[in-house]
Amino acid sequence: MGGPPVRALRNAPDVSETEISARIEEICGFEDRLTGTDAERRLANSLAAELEEGGLRTEVESIWVR
Repeated sequence: MGGPPVRALRNAPDVSETEISARIEEICGFEDRLTGTDAERRLANSLAAELEEGGLRTEVESIWVR
């Protein structure tokens, strides 16, 4: 990807451009991920679990859409 280099965060792990692209593809793979859908809930829970595995505290808030 062209463009200026991104300044790394102090404690951020080294992540390759390929890993970043794969992650974006994975997130976009949750089809029909509209607000309040099951796909959005599954993605939010998946991301929260991943962050918690890294030692971070997370909270997923539910939203009800009619």
